[in-house]
Amino acid sequence: MKPQAILARFSVQPTQNRLAVLEVFLKHSQPLDSQFVLDDVKKTNPSIDRATIFRTLNTFSKSGVLIKLEFNEGKSRYELA
Repeated sequence: MKPQAILARFSVQPTQNRLAVLEVFLKHSQPLDSQFVLDDVKKTNPSIDRATIFRTLNTFSKSGVLIKLEFNEGKSRYELA
């Protein structure tokens, strides 16, 4: 399924940054933390910042695109719903 179609299914506006974050999750099958997502997105979009990643992950988890997981590591991980 295309990233735009996934976001439309969950009624999330597709922005360039949101699409870039979603692409990271489509490439990887394991739960990812925010630092991994940031590092991966920076490869193609060096101007993206940590706050944008956190806002996007929060938007995705609230809308149901991602599931937020806690493994008692002191950080959250996310995976596609």
